[in-house]
Amino acid sequence: MALSKVRLDPVEGVFSLRCYKDVGNSFVPLGKEGREYCAVGTITIAGDTAIGTALNGDIDDPQLWADFDAELREKGVTTLHWKRHKRGQVISKVRRIKP
Repeated sequence: MALSKVRLDPVEGVFSLRCYKDVGNSFVPLGKEGREYCAVGTITIAGDTAIGTALNGDIDDPQLWADFDAELREKGVTTLHWKRHKRGQVISKVRRIKP
């Protein structure tokens, strides 16, 4: 759309989150990813804080959380403010990312 009162541009520090039940190579381009995901969401990182919004699925595997923490830690995150939208409710929690 050329003429509009709205503009959407990509912002540095915003990530699409996909969680998988099976281990795989996270460097594979998303278009070539063959694993089925169990959860999707959006992560926004500003400094040492991340804000995560889960849109679909659940993260109920402890190893998945450990891998998630490791990914955030590599990006300098120490605190995750997490929101899960499920069945008309918003479930919030704060997660500290250990060094």
